[in-house]
Amino acid sequence: MVKGVWVAFPNLDYFGPDDGALRDIFERLFTEGVQGALALGTTGQGPDKSLKQRMNEVERLSRVCLPRQLIIGVTANASEDVRDLIAHAASCGVRGVAVTAPYYGKYAEEELYAWLNKTLSNSPTEIEYYMYNIPGGMHHRWTLGSLQVAAQHVPIAGIKDSSGDVSQLISYLEFAKSNPCSVLVGDERLGLYNLLMGGAGFVSGFATAFPGLICRLYEACVSRNVEEAAELQQEVNRRVNILLGYPSRAMVGVIVDWMRENGIAPART
Repeated sequence: MVKGVWVAFPNLDYFGPDDGALRDIFERLFTEGVQGALALGTTGQGPDKSLKQRMNEVERLSRVCLPRQLIIGVTANASEDVRDLIAHAASCGVRGVAVTAPYYGKYAEEELYAWLNKTLSNSPTEIEYYMYNIPGGMHHRWTLGSLQVAAQHVPIAGIKDSSGDVSQLISYLEFAKSNPCSVLVGDERLGLYNLLMGGAGFVSGFATAFPGLICRLYEACVSRNVEEAAELQQEVNRRVNILLGYPSRAMVGVIVDWMRENGIAPART
C-alpha cells in the first residue's frame, strides 16, 4: 500500500522522446518529496492511446524511474483490453495498476459486477490494485458493493477518490477500516480532511507542478500541525481553483505550463 504524495503524471507527448529529459523531471519530483507516479491515467490521457502505445510508454517509464515507483492506469471498456494492460504492466515490474469503471455506456450495478468478474478473474497477484473512482470521467462510481466484488479476485491495496464528494470519501475511509488499504485523494482540496481522518495521501496532477507545496501539506498533516496544514490547504485550494477554471482536458496543458514555469520540466524548444 502506498502513502504520501504520488503525482498523476501528464501525457508523455508533452515532453518529447528524450529519456534523459524525462528522467530529470522524475528526479526533480522525487527530490521534492514525491513518492511515485500514477501514469497513463486521466491526466496522462492513457485512454486516448492505443494499447500498443500505452505498453510502449510503460516500458519507457520503467527505464526512467524505478518500476516500483509506478502505478499504471488501465482504463478501457473491453475486459480483454484491461486484462492485457494489467498483464503487461505486471511483466514490467511496476508496483501496481489503477482500475477504473468502464467509461462508455451506463451499466446497471449487476452489469458492473459482471464486468469486474470478467476483467479481474485470474489477474496477476504480484502487483497492487488501486480502485480509481473518477465519476467526472465515467458514468459510474466504485460503490462498496463493487469494491467487494473486485476484492474477491485481486488484493485491493488502495482507492484513489477523485469525486470531490466528502460523503463518498467517508465511505471509502470506512471501507478501509475493515479492508486495510490506502485511501488517496485526487481532489487536492480534500487533502487535509482525508489525512486527518486516516487517509494515506494524494495522487495529484497539480503536484507535478507544485510538488513542494503538496509535500509540505502532507508533512504538516501527518505531524498534526493543524494550523500550518490549514494555511497550506488554503494556498492549495486557491491554486487548484484557478486550474478548475479550465475545461477538463485543457487542464493537462496548464499543468505542464506550470511545470515549465517552475523549472520542473524544460522550456519549449
